[in-house]
Amino acid sequence: MPCWLGLHPGSATWEDVAYLFAPVATSEIPFPPSVVTKRYDFGLSLNRLDIVNLLLGLFEKEGVVQHIYVNYSAVNERDNPAYNASFANAVRRYSLQQILADNGVPSRVLLEIPAYPAELNAPWWFTVWVFYDELGILAEYRGEGLAHSGDQIRVCPEFSRVHGISLSLQSPESDIHIENLSNETAYIEEGLKKGWIHTLQESTTLDLGGFYLTFVQTENRGCFVTPLDFW
Repeated sequence: MPCWLGLHPGSATWEDVAYLFAPVATSEIPFPPSVVTKRYDFGLSLNRLDIVNLLLGLFEKEGVVQHIYVNYSAVNERDNPAYNASFANAVRRYSLQQILADNGVPSRVLLEIPAYPAELNAPWWFTVWVFYDELGILAEYRGEGLAHSGDQIRVCPEFSRVHGISLSLQSPESDIHIENLSNETAYIEEGLKKGWIHTLQESTTLDLGGFYLTFVQTENRGCFVTPLDFW
């Protein structure tokens, strides 16, 4: 990465995209030349109900792909009609452990935890954003499995608990901050401003190096804690 399935942000053309997806595409995605960045979305379904498992967003300028957004859903939700075991196994290559192993200590980590579950006895949810600004990589992990004891919340973003993974990818040579191209741009900005999203250092006792060491070595075992009253 940031190359994804052979598509290199900053150099891939629509012809490259069409060649990659022609075997599975049901219709051609319009991709007219433009002088401004445009976005094209399409989804792929790997189940009989035609529920989207993979949503791909392509941002282009003058016929060249500038930014790639990929959203993998229903990754480990075995009771979800969209669940596909082979798909989940393939997505494992983008697990938190693997992203850290491939790219080293991240430049930033952001965290969101709801103050309370949405419904009584409902699972707790978390979102972790992992940035590699200089590499043009932003990985987002969404899942359940938070447990709180006393005044602390325990967060374990192991792959088996992750229900969705999103990737925002751009050329390392780009001078645009990657979150300004992400689907989550407005949400992250508002969350940081209003206090429902925080940096790792603000909300835990870990620094970036500690986060890396916690999750790069122990698949399905790493956890960290954050104060309940912080959220």
